[in-house]
Amino acid sequence: MEIIDPHIEKYFEQIGINTNEPAFCWKLRSEKNGDKQIAYRITVAKEIADLEKKTNLCFDTGIVYSNATSGISYQGEELTALTAYFWQVEIIDGTDVSFKSSIKKFITAKLGEPWQADWIGDGTDKPLYLRKKITIKNTISSAYAIVSGLGHFLFYVNGQKVSNHELDPGWTNYDKAIQYVTFEITDHLKKGENSLNIELANGFYCGEGGGRYFGFESTELNKNYGYLRFADALCGIAEIHILYTDGTKQIIPTNDSWKTKKSALKLANIHGSEVFDAREFDKNWTSAGFNDSNWDPAKKLAEKDKPKGLLVSQSQPPVVSKKSVTPVDSFIIDEQSIVFDFGQNMSGMIELTVAGKKGATIDLYFSEKKNENNDIDPYAEYNGAKTFVNSYCSYILAGSEEENWKQNFSYFGGRYVKVTGISTSSADNLPKLLAVKIDYITSASKQTGTFYTDNKKINAVYDLVIHSIDSNLKSVHTDCPTLEKSAWLETSHLLAPSIMYYKDVRALWNKIFCDIRSCQYQEGDFERFGDALLDYKAAGFIPSRAPYYSVVVANTPVGDFWDALAWGSTIILGVDWYYQYYNDLSVIEENYQSGAAYVQYLLTKINNEGFSDNGLGDWGNPNDLLLAHANVNTAFLYKDIKTLEKFARLLHKTKDAEMYSNQAEKILQNYNSKLLKYDEKSKLWCYNAHPISDEHKQFLQTCGIKLNEKVSLITVACQALPLCFDMVPKEKMTDVRSALLLALKKDGFMVGEITLPFLLRQLSIMNEDKIIVDFMLNDQHPSYYRFIEKGETTLPEFWNDQARSRNHDMMGHIVEWMYGGIAGIKNDSASFKKILIQPFMPKNTSLIHCTYHSIQGKIEIHVQETAEKIELTVEIPVNSEGILDISKLTTNYSGVIINDQKYNMENKNMFFESGIYKVTVFK
Repeated sequence: MEIIDPHIEKYFEQIGINTNEPAFCWKLRSEKNGDKQIAYRITVAKEIADLEKKTNLCFDTGIVYSNATSGISYQGEELTALTAYFWQVEIIDGTDVSFKSSIKKFITAKLGEPWQADWIGDGTDKPLYLRKKITIKNTISSAYAIVSGLGHFLFYVNGQKVSNHELDPGWTNYDKAIQYVTFEITDHLKKGENSLNIELANGFYCGEGGGRYFGFESTELNKNYGYLRFADALCGIAEIHILYTDGTKQIIPTNDSWKTKKSALKLANIHGSEVFDAREFDKNWTSAGFNDSNWDPAKKLAEKDKPKGLLVSQSQPPVVSKKSVTPVDSFIIDEQSIVFDFGQNMSGMIELTVAGKKGATIDLYFSEKKNENNDIDPYAEYNGAKTFVNSYCSYILAGSEEENWKQNFSYFGGRYVKVTGISTSSADNLPKLLAVKIDYITSASKQTGTFYTDNKKINAVYDLVIHSIDSNLKSVHTDCPTLEKSAWLETSHLLAPSIMYYKDVRALWNKIFCDIRSCQYQEGDFERFGDALLDYKAAGFIPSRAPYYSVVVANTPVGDFWDALAWGSTIILGVDWYYQYYNDLSVIEENYQSGAAYVQYLLTKINNEGFSDNGLGDWGNPNDLLLAHANVNTAFLYKDIKTLEKFARLLHKTKDAEMYSNQAEKILQNYNSKLLKYDEKSKLWCYNAHPISDEHKQFLQTCGIKLNEKVSLITVACQALPLCFDMVPKEKMTDVRSALLLALKKDGFMVGEITLPFLLRQLSIMNEDKIIVDFMLNDQHPSYYRFIEKGETTLPEFWNDQARSRNHDMMGHIVEWMYGGIAGIKNDSASFKKILIQPFMPKNTSLIHCTYHSIQGKIEIHVQETAEKIELTVEIPVNSEGILDISKLTTNYSGVIINDQKYNMENKNMFFESGIYKVTVFK
């Protein structure tokens, strides 16, 4: 038995643990089939030697007879702030043999201790440097730094950047919460003179456009509600805690003894534009021996100017560079301009190496696409409307023989980089470009899934979506890296299964839930945008983005962008997906009241007909602008309430559960009585789209929108959602499923992001996976493969060759079906303790290989089909059991062999304990 990945839950890095009851978890793997954990023991100590001897323990569970491998809370002596703890788990298997994990370490954060440091800066909103010289005389036992800086910071000790993080701290509602980062710096400090250094730039805290594209500035759509900065000055805060071997301690806080100077970075526009003047940069400024005598004293912020949010430990994965990408092609535009093709649309930070005269300027422009002349095309276009995305960086040379510079405080979205102001021929008066590359940045969340077939088209679709997911996972889940960088909430539940198969996002999703709670309105909340949003100041309301740095106007033809039910539902449905994948009841406990408050708010918005019809309906559906808002929103309201009922029962809140059951039943009866109709033409019971109101029609006409009176009332969205939400009466289930197929035949997959995941799930349940394959590989829209044929390397925003954004993971639900439909790995109980494996072989495909490292351990499926037989290898993790269903592969077979033994196939399903099984099905 092997104990894999023991760690503290809800914290990606095992430093900065800011709870007195951290939860332990691990996974198991065994080469012996049927192996089980029957007991565990967790021990914790401050010293490795004590842990090994099992003396002076801070915590000892003793032997606990349980197969639990997660959610086991520390219940020992009170933890000390900024202290290293060592722990180990020992498990006992079914034969009474014990196995020990490697010794692991976690380091606590502030744990509620008051800060001794001050927020400091230079009183302006321009990027700046902060530094402090210290002298160390004694031998260091341990040293930790806790640092924050707004909008973003970099931390250096003695000339070295500490950690591989980018864009610390994570994006939050800075009026409610501000993240600090804990660093271990024991090995960075030395006896003698040392230098502590912080570099600050704008981020979203007090953002600045600088005359370039800034996605939150007021537009015609949101002319009253553009970006509103949180403050007028950048600021940083830090404490360095040093423990010496003689037992003495020292704390070095930020205060007015630190020094400051304006940065060589003159602009840090979060949307990808930086201006760096290397003439003002001294690369030695972070070194211990640097002379800072001409630097100014830092200023302590007055109480009224300090950030309002509570300082909290950063727990989500940091943003890091996934890989360094070099150009695959280049195109000379003129004597001083060249366009580089990096072969992949991505979230990136540019890095260049140049040589040239002092004061020469090089500009770097970014784009997702190029035009027919191989020049970049900086316009985002949709339905004839164009947005000029003039994001670019400027580098002013210092004049040295070789200079290197990298974006540090912004990132761009794109595949192409145009470099101007360099020599592309033999012009000696222009700088020479020596190298250029991109750091492809994403969340450091661990990869949990792999998917591969021998069908290149399917693999290309998978890669298309995966790159979009990677491009949009940061400290929040963004919509796109180019235009908005907004934390729109709906994808965090609609795409949750797709992402959770691919990556372990426990810590990131916990942070997203915290963001939602921090933006949810409470009685008496102060709204940053004043009375502009008076209509939304109701307890329980959740805006469609969290955190949000501007407001999108509500009154639009499409609907209400600020109050969108499927978006706010993440606090309920996203939590449910988390529970299903990670078996963590504490997340339900933490978010239950927020979900309950949101539902109470939603119930106040129901109209006289008993429907909820505001919001955006089936967003992204080009055929559904004027239909089905009431269908979609009310179905989601029902699902929210039923999910809260489930939560209440899990938490033993019986009265709440009965209340939610009654509320849901009332909504269901009204929904079915008014929308479930018998269609004379098709002779089927089906759901009709609720028509828009006369008032809404008048509003649309004033906006110049012509109504299509011939649009069918029987749409795909109207059938798919009630089918997936268990709203259809049993006696009408067959009819509604047939109506779904008829609507699909008529309208195709012209659905939006709200309907798409449920449509795919329902089709797979109905054994209509072939329809999904045809849609996925269609050569015309709607289609995934159409994008690949048009040269896209990430998923665009809409089913359109000219989609506004070329890097949206919004419609990426097909990945969920690849893992759960093609590979057939399905969760049959919370946390994959029971696993259904039901693979499906698409046309022109003969091999499937998929792995998923679930919370229980590794699940693997390999399928190889020939004319004579189907060979499968299945791995089920320890403490789990699996069912292999081959009915989607074949229904005709002459025999089955499992691990070299004949198998009696009286039942089509094969039941497995944990282990590895080789199955041969003879045709």
